[in-house]
Amino acid sequence: MKSLVYIFTLLVLTSFVAAGLGDPAEFGYNNADGPILIPIVNASLIPTVNSSDYWDDLDTPADINTGDLTDDDTYVKVSGDSMTGNLEIDDAGDETSITLHGGDTNLNASLIFQEVTLDRWQLLFNGLNNNFYLWNDFLDSPTWMANLNTNAMTFYGDLLPGTTLSYDIGSGALRWRNLYVQNINAEEIDTFNLHASENITVDGYINGINISNLSNEYVPYTGATNDVDLGANNLTVKDKIVFGLGEIIDNLVDGWLKITGSLKIIGDLNVSGYIEGKNYVTQYHRNATIDTTSADTWVNITWDLTIDDETTSGYSLTDSNVSITIEHTGIYRVQGCLHPKNNGVGNQEASLYSRILINGIEAKCLQFANSKEFKTTGIDTMPFTGTVYAEAGQKVQLQYYVTSTNIDFEGDAVFDDGVAGSLNLERISNPSS
Repeated sequence: MKSLVYIFTLLVLTSFVAAGLGDPAEFGYNNADGPILIPIVNASLIPTVNSSDYWDDLDTPADINTGDLTDDDTYVKVSGDSMTGNLEIDDAGDETSITLHGGDTNLNASLIFQEVTLDRWQLLFNGLNNNFYLWNDFLDSPTWMANLNTNAMTFYGDLLPGTTLSYDIGSGALRWRNLYVQNINAEEIDTFNLHASENITVDGYINGINISNLSNEYVPYTGATNDVDLGANNLTVKDKIVFGLGEIIDNLVDGWLKITGSLKIIGDLNVSGYIEGKNYVTQYHRNATIDTTSADTWVNITWDLTIDDETTSGYSLTDSNVSITIEHTGIYRVQGCLHPKNNGVGNQEASLYSRILINGIEAKCLQFANSKEFKTTGIDTMPFTGTVYAEAGQKVQLQYYVTSTNIDFEGDAVFDDGVAGSLNLERISNPSS
């Protein structure tokens, strides 16, 4: 009897449940009669799936906040809306990108940075001219621009280092090629070559030399290591020219050019006026009477007086005043005379000779010869003149030769200061110049 009661109760409950749930096909059940129910669910066919009543009794989608969607209260809205939180990309791989994709080839896209509601900066790409900008919205001007085709970068403001005198532009190994600027303000410029196409203005020193007065009229040039070529221009000197070894050319006296040192001219010197100056010249005399003790032999003249007013430097007496040492090589004019006198009894026949020796060698153009009869106390003059070539250090000597010991040499008493002989030397040329 109990079994029948149980069966009846089960049938009643089953009918009740079936009546309350409706058609099983409404829920997508395709095997309602089987012992196991396998659902095939299409969410869009469920009438109540999008109802806000299933989101914690929220009435409309506007009532849903980020806390209802995620566990950290963040989200990203799309379709023209703005992000209200932080966007973090964690564990980004090598190929991670944020892409702004345009619908055509002329992409105009921006990444805008705002302060409250004011635009401050944009990373802007202009697809029409292929330029990428960092744009300053506050000034409505780009800060820099990079071109996609040329890879050239243009700056629209100052480029400053973070700390003064701490960073470089380029390096010794990686150098910029050309620098095109209007002005360079630098404490020091270290350069290999400096080429100026126009003017260089310097206020101060170059290698310790003040050239602040440099102009086309005044060139304070000191320490030249090569020739200074003035081209077709003139060199105007205010006072003097000083040479490295001490020689000076000056114009300290108006109308005169004074040279301190020797002047060597290669070529002709044409002078329309007078030449004032002096050559190497000397004048020697023999005042004392020469007493002839030997005939038919050459005898040296010994000089006993130098005329200082008629002598310059360049000569000196040596060998007991028999020789005159030449100090400067050159061609010399040699001239002088001897005064023979008959100191014997009656008339004397005699031959008289004189010559000049250069280092013991007879000078051919300075030979004198004469034969005559001297009356008692008769006098005569033996003149000579000519030129010789003498080198520095060589010696000049005057010799005489007579055939009678009655012929002496002395000055005539009629003169206030008669001399027995005279010799004059003057250098007239330097053939090695």
